[in-house]
Amino acid sequence: MTTRHLLASLLAGMAFLGQAQGAMARPAEGTLGYPQRIALPEDALVVIEWRGPDGAVAGESRFATEGRQVPLPFTLDLPDGMDLSLRAAVFVAGRTAWLSDMAGIVAGETPVAIGELRLTPFQPMGFDSVMQCGDLRLRIGFVGEDAVMELPGGERRVLSPAITASGAKYAAADDPDTWFWSKGGTLALVSLAGRELPECFPVPPAPGPGFQAAGNEPFWMLRLDEGRISFTPNIGEDPVTASLPAPRLDGSDFVFDAPEAALRLRLAPRICHDSMSGMPHPQTVTVTHDGQDYSGCGGAPLDLLLGGEWVVEDIAGGGMIDAAHVTMAFTPARISGQGGCNRYSGGFTLTGEGLSFGPAIATRMACAPALMDQESRFFGLLPQVAGFDIDETGALLLLGADGVAMITARRGG
Repeated sequence: MTTRHLLASLLAGMAFLGQAQGAMARPAEGTLGYPQRIALPEDALVVIEWRGPDGAVAGESRFATEGRQVPLPFTLDLPDGMDLSLRAAVFVAGRTAWLSDMAGIVAGETPVAIGELRLTPFQPMGFDSVMQCGDLRLRIGFVGEDAVMELPGGERRVLSPAITASGAKYAAADDPDTWFWSKGGTLALVSLAGRELPECFPVPPAPGPGFQAAGNEPFWMLRLDEGRISFTPNIGEDPVTASLPAPRLDGSDFVFDAPEAALRLRLAPRICHDSMSGMPHPQTVTVTHDGQDYSGCGGAPLDLLLGGEWVVEDIAGGGMIDAAHVTMAFTPARISGQGGCNRYSGGFTLTGEGLSFGPAIATRMACAPALMDQESRFFGLLPQVAGFDIDETGALLLLGADGVAMITARRGG
């Protein structure tokens, strides 16, 4: 199919890209509870977040407990046109304290009786909280006197206490314009190399199976979940288990020591490529067990794509037209953005072997011929993508079947 015919089919399949925005409100109610006899402080905050079928955040509700204790009743206005998954978290002093499992809500129009969402104590794996700062999500952890801030894509900055008149402020030793400033309660401010982000608020951690890592020859596997370590040294062997200890920092690496199981885990925020598939992962992991080192990759490749907008800076080695704005933004199952002239949206599939894009839909705006031609080339290349990588500068490379970069993009400022 020619790129002209492809663009025509994209335009012919145009649909309204903001369906969720037009959905009617659907009332829902439930309660939050836990069996432990532990009182919540007066300044505890509840945040309930719901996600659509593609895993993207579709809305949230938050309220202060103001001294109230569990069971805590809540009411929500949910969109009625989609299946939803819902999760609640309770924050104390800005840190995640209690977390619920995901609750499924089937699409419909009638009011929803959710019942009780059971809360369990949150078990951090180095990071205490997820913060929403405008369109950007950050993870914040505290190790000893320092704070650790993880950016989208896995980059970590270690921040030390800084003098401030109010709240608690942490700044990078090598860059005082990079800081995290907790203003008390649940509000925080963040600056990245002098660029101040919108006000930050805590949100529930993303759903998932915990942290996983693996390596080849021997084929080992590591899982960190619900406050436990499970390490299988080789296929068919019994796992070695232990309680997950609090981490210590070695540079920007998290190190977990579990001497009762002869285990040491090192999680380094450096891109790791699977030695068999070449798939990139956000962390390089080393497990030491009984004096033997096991090296491999950890974290989900999808996390390298999520976390904000990518701005395209090259298409097929031809550069970009001045002032052209071509973007990509990923949710767990969808891509959307600006093609340079038209908005577009489509699905993608990420497996252990590669990345591929499905059919897309786009709006019908007309632009200058040069912009239309560039957009046509961009849309024409997406179906040819077979994989991706992150280079040493942090740029996203969308690769063809031959491993050559066809589209290069960089995170937006």
